[in-house]
Amino acid sequence: MGRVGFTIAIAGMVALCAGAESARGQCTYDWQAGHGIPVIRDAKLYATCFWDPDGTGPKPEYFVVAGDTEQYPQWNIMAWNGTTWQSLGGGLLADGEVTVNSLAVYQGDLYAGGNFKTADGVSANGIARFDGLAWHPLGAGLTPPEGFDSYDLLEGAFSLVVFEGKLVVGGWFATAGELDVANVAYWDGANWNAFASGLGEPQYLDFVWTFEVVNGELIAGGRFRIGSEFHGVARWTGQSWQPLAGLNGSVFDLAVWNNQLYAGGYIDSAGGFYCRNIARWNGIAWRPFGGGVDSAVRKLLPNGDALILSGDFSEAGGTFAYAIAAWNGSVFSPIGNGLTGFDSVHSIALKDEELVVAGYPGAALRTRSNETWREFDRGTGIDGWVTDTIKWGDEIVSCGASSDPKNPGVDMISRWNGSFLEPLAVGVGISDRQTMYTLGTYKGRLIVAGAFSQIDGTPCRGIAQWDGVRWSPLGEGIPGAVYSVAEFEDDLYVGGSFTVAGEVAAHKVARWDGAEWHAVGAGFNDSVWALAVFEDQLVVEGSFVYSGYTQLNCVGRWDGNQWLPIGSGFTGIPGQLSNGRVVLALEVYQDDLIAGGIFPLADGHPVRNLARWNGNTWCAFGDIEPLFSNVNALKSDGSKLVVGGYFSSVDGQTANNIVSWNGSSWSRLGGGVNGLVLSIAQRGTEIFVSGVFCIAGDYLSASFARYGPADPAPEITQHPASPSVCVGSAISLRATAAGDGALSYRWRKSGVELVDGGEMMGAQTNTLVFVHAGVGDAGEYDCVVKLNDCTQATSNVATLTVYPTNTADGNGDGVVDGRDVQGMVDALVGFSPVSAGLCAYELNGDGIVNEADVAGFVGRALGG
Repeated sequence: MGRVGFTIAIAGMVALCAGAESARGQCTYDWQAGHGIPVIRDAKLYATCFWDPDGTGPKPEYFVVAGDTEQYPQWNIMAWNGTTWQSLGGGLLADGEVTVNSLAVYQGDLYAGGNFKTADGVSANGIARFDGLAWHPLGAGLTPPEGFDSYDLLEGAFSLVVFEGKLVVGGWFATAGELDVANVAYWDGANWNAFASGLGEPQYLDFVWTFEVVNGELIAGGRFRIGSEFHGVARWTGQSWQPLAGLNGSVFDLAVWNNQLYAGGYIDSAGGFYCRNIARWNGIAWRPFGGGVDSAVRKLLPNGDALILSGDFSEAGGTFAYAIAAWNGSVFSPIGNGLTGFDSVHSIALKDEELVVAGYPGAALRTRSNETWREFDRGTGIDGWVTDTIKWGDEIVSCGASSDPKNPGVDMISRWNGSFLEPLAVGVGISDRQTMYTLGTYKGRLIVAGAFSQIDGTPCRGIAQWDGVRWSPLGEGIPGAVYSVAEFEDDLYVGGSFTVAGEVAAHKVARWDGAEWHAVGAGFNDSVWALAVFEDQLVVEGSFVYSGYTQLNCVGRWDGNQWLPIGSGFTGIPGQLSNGRVVLALEVYQDDLIAGGIFPLADGHPVRNLARWNGNTWCAFGDIEPLFSNVNALKSDGSKLVVGGYFSSVDGQTANNIVSWNGSSWSRLGGGVNGLVLSIAQRGTEIFVSGVFCIAGDYLSASFARYGPADPAPEITQHPASPSVCVGSAISLRATAAGDGALSYRWRKSGVELVDGGEMMGAQTNTLVFVHAGVGDAGEYDCVVKLNDCTQATSNVATLTVYPTNTADGNGDGVVDGRDVQGMVDALVGFSPVSAGLCAYELNGDGIVNEADVAGFVGRALGG
């Protein structure tokens, strides 16, 4: 007879259980791919190109954009790698305003031209080469005529093109390397070379804007003198530049479409005819066409049966066409509904069969899909600044004066979903001049505090709680700014710059007991910035000096009745301005209390803004004196302490605003971040950093960044199935993975790691075995797989269903009789799937239904 249920031999299952492999070596840590640019505000993008940094290698092709990002000059050139925006090296910079005007790929490297002075901190003068790792100058670069520094925005390379194996450069410059040239030169991979005497006279502000290769000839466009006359277009004969005469104006771009040469720019006349900014060359002379456009043409792009043009215009051939239009050989037509959000569009490219445009201002990239313009992926970063990030349960949550990219202008609280930040709940509508400063927890709920009057439409003064479903106030709240919160002895303590909590006087510190607000002693004479629990006491730090008549000097502890000093606190250097001292962060590390902020002395000892309390005195941290400018954030996992703030070095080594202390020495966290660190959180092996910055390591990462394992995660190749069994059955759940290195497995039930015991084994292998499944084993299981004890992946959830046995009532009507016989027969011959009805026929406790259960069933059916 057939039998139903799992009959896998226990020995066989154990043989399948691969032991947890040991890690191959230490994990490599670095900053993770950035979280993009939510909106490039006031950006002016002038150039785009596609560049594959490793040719036929595994890296994706980059979409590179460049221009003038006024707020963040480090972003004036950036690349989209298919997932996120990232920076290219340390940026192209100058003392004043910076523009990057041109891009090209030559001999596998990326070249950029503009008015910048340095690339990766090295003198580059208007042109530089990026090899995928760093920027490099091209000799002495490009320099303008002497005495023309006031025209520095015009300076450098406006156009780059590869012609006859050489990189040709056009722009406004008088020298290239050590050569005297005039606005045009070429780079052969090692040296600069001249094109005869060049084009125009740079000392009179002649310039070359663009190049095009037509039938093997190099054509230049701009505004330049040849002889005594101005021209907009010229061709290189191999010996000299000859004009294509007849254009009056400045040519910004050239293109060949339908075997004709087109020129766009500010053009007044073509071949003696009135012209509106676009013309074509018929092989003999220039002619206007189609009625032209009402303002400058910046870019021309042949695209199959149409010539696409973009620029500053709003009308083309008498038809509304804002900033972009198409010419089909007979008439102009708009593309979609135009680009009304742009003042100008300087670049057009084709990406995955879509048009991608770049210009200014605001959201500077758009693509066209099915005749509708949409924003290019802006990334998932935060538009604003993030004041605090914490671990709440297994969630990473952030808050601040930050806007949800999907709801600009709405302050928000966000959560990290494993790929990007998303709103924790409905957008938090608070006024522009108010914000959220801190996060905490109280009785399992999330607490957010700051200076606001309502949250998601619910009145909440200064503080609110989130229970996972809705926001609610804490009594009457706090009419003032709250900077820190801490849970202590079943109550919630808050510190800030307020004087009232609820309806009671509370000077800078207050206590919430779950129902009412209370003052905490005499409070303080100035703001409280940090709270922590240390040795079963509440510790508070800030910019205060006194609590009542007790002098504390920025730090104190609560003994249940009053605030008491901890040492002599933090003071200034005698004879120097000291009333600006403030303590901003507290953390417990290796049984000591650590304080960070802006203070030169602690207990009279020089500490330079970071100090530790060893139980007797405040002292400098470690055996060396850190050189921190200021410390805003501290986070310890027991073995190391991470310090964040605003500083450029520590212990003689470069450290961009964040470092780690391992008990004996300082270490950098990769390349750090390029701005202020306000908060640090940790979950597992990942460190989450927030503040006011735009770059983390080599990535663009707006105000929020992750530092953690850099190795690729393992790939789950087999997910566990969801079996149904009868009580007493033997059952296994199996997961397999692949990865370059050692794999280890950890099974979990409802998110809690399992430990071998009783009749369950294999919790740390790829196969979890239940020798005899019980009702209590039913539930949701998954397997966490780690690669090299570093990166990890989690299998799909498998649901194990275990049905009760030994009732004989297969049809579930509450009576065992002849109506249950057919079900028993079906179970014996294997016709029935595992179900509650089938398992009712398992009567002898071996976990399967077979002939051994027949006698028991007959006895039950006959009333025995």
